[in-house]
Amino acid sequence: MRQNLQKKIDQPKDKRFLTPIVFFVCVYFYLRLVVESKLIYHSFGMFCKTPAFSKGMSFFTGFLQYPGGIIDYISAMLSQLYYHSYLGALIITLVAVALYLCTKKLINFAGGGRSLNFVCYIPVFMMLISYNNYYHSLTTYLAILTALLFSVVHVKISRRIDSLHLVLFVLEFIILYYVAAGVASLFVIITIAYELFIRRRLISSMLFLVTVLIAVWFIGYYYFQLEIAQSCLYLTPFYKMTYIPLAKNPAKIINICLYLFFPVALLSVMLWHSFFRQKKSVPNNNVGSYSRSRVVVSTAVLVITSLATVYLSFNGNAKASRQTIYLAEHKMWSELLAHIKNLPRKHHHLINTRCANRALYHTGRLAEDMFSYPQGSDSLFSLANIIIGIYSRVGSSVLIDLGHINYAEKRVYESLEDMGENPFLLQRLILINLVKGQRQTARVFLNVLAKDLIYGKRAKEILHRLDVDPQLIINKKIRYLRSIMLTEGLIFPPQQKEETREILLLNLLKRNRYNKMAFEYLMADYLLANQLDKFVENLWRLDDFNYQKIPRHYEEAILFYSDFTGKKVDLHGRKISSFSFNRFIEFIDTLNRFQPDKEAAYSALVENFGRSYLFYNAFGVSGVGK
Repeated sequence: MRQNLQKKIDQPKDKRFLTPIVFFVCVYFYLRLVVESKLIYHSFGMFCKTPAFSKGMSFFTGFLQYPGGIIDYISAMLSQLYYHSYLGALIITLVAVALYLCTKKLINFAGGGRSLNFVCYIPVFMMLISYNNYYHSLTTYLAILTALLFSVVHVKISRRIDSLHLVLFVLEFIILYYVAAGVASLFVIITIAYELFIRRRLISSMLFLVTVLIAVWFIGYYYFQLEIAQSCLYLTPFYKMTYIPLAKNPAKIINICLYLFFPVALLSVMLWHSFFRQKKSVPNNNVGSYSRSRVVVSTAVLVITSLATVYLSFNGNAKASRQTIYLAEHKMWSELLAHIKNLPRKHHHLINTRCANRALYHTGRLAEDMFSYPQGSDSLFSLANIIIGIYSRVGSSVLIDLGHINYAEKRVYESLEDMGENPFLLQRLILINLVKGQRQTARVFLNVLAKDLIYGKRAKEILHRLDVDPQLIINKKIRYLRSIMLTEGLIFPPQQKEETREILLLNLLKRNRYNKMAFEYLMADYLLANQLDKFVENLWRLDDFNYQKIPRHYEEAILFYSDFTGKKVDLHGRKISSFSFNRFIEFIDTLNRFQPDKEAAYSALVENFGRSYLFYNAFGVSGVGK
């Protein structure tokens, strides 16, 4: 009889553990397979500041010099593991599990029962919303989690050593303040509320508050000589609120809501427990069936809420741009082109187009397929002084490929200053200095990169190669970049973008007439600007690159130019294909038939010609149709 009763008591408890286990397993696989933390890692220094990390005690001791440094250090270290999506997903999931368990424990301490279990998942939903938008807020999550852990420990221990609860509070606060800085205020709010509403100790609450104010003033303002704002708010979502408008920073809004959730939820439960709790009702004989139905309903609500959160908050555009960066960083050109081609048009923006054009060149398809992708007058690269992490980093890659090493170096240093040191920029500086023959400078950056958690081994291998081959003569890429790089006439002030791009590309061809990327980018720039006279003037350069036939877009441009000007173009022994000639005739006939109704002409031509230079020239649009 007792054994059967014990089974009935234990069974619901086992089922209650099953739901969160299944939930967090699903969260892990969602983060690993859909969100993919490696995309966040590769966007460091572009979409957000780089959480710089380096192995060694000298780097670690720098974080011991101020309150909150330990959380900064741990967050920076764990952020490096985002490089591997399975580790990044595991870290995020473990933090989410810990937040869930701490919330559950604190709500239980506040007098809440199992009926409030669903509330414990709310912090997890906030985290999912943040990661669905690819915001990197690990530092905030770790700081909040640390404050909650201290709160749980304090409530548990203070029950056993009640006489020393004030001393315990002071010690805990000092340690927590040093570890998590301003987020210790969350611990203070929870602890004082517990003393005031649960334990009914007004004097203790006041003593706690006075102690905190003295401790913050002494430790933060007097000992570490921090500003008032930094000593009180550092690591909280309220830090530097005046510098970044909330409307332009959704990540901060999410973090503020997460931070405020805990005191609001716990205070609500405590107030209800203190003033509105009714006497327990008479036991119900149908409690078993009621409990089972409640489990079913709560599980259904959890599933529906999870699916709604994931579906409504997932930012496909953010993932698309980061996927583009990831594929470009790894030079996965074919995969990059397939990825961009499959993107909805609303997800296309300048970075995708510039990366697509770079990939098209490296796969030998720029002159054949560039108008199969959305293009514009600024789609190749820009020389404007816009210091934005993503544009500077992508731009520096293109400039290195072209051979303008000095301007690429300027862009990299701009990115370092704007978005912080990261391994991708260090690798570019290493390459730039090796190409320029500045081996000692390259060694400085290599020694810094050698302490990186992910790329340290690669840096040590390069250092070893330098010892064996100081000039890196056997390195094919270094030899090629040295042969095409500009050695004079460095950075010029940008005026008109098209003009400066043209000058740069012509100077590169003057330096080395066999710089194929400079040639194809020059011709593409002329096509994008519809400067067909300059395009035709440079057709002779085809002889320098062993083109067996005229590329498709070049044929279309030649036919357009000849038809418009009536001039014959010297093709240097090459011929226009009958396929391109017939398509041109069909295009012109259809265009003339619908004149002057441009919209009707667009509709008639877009399906068959929307991915041609002919269509771009006539309508200024590309990458449409089939």
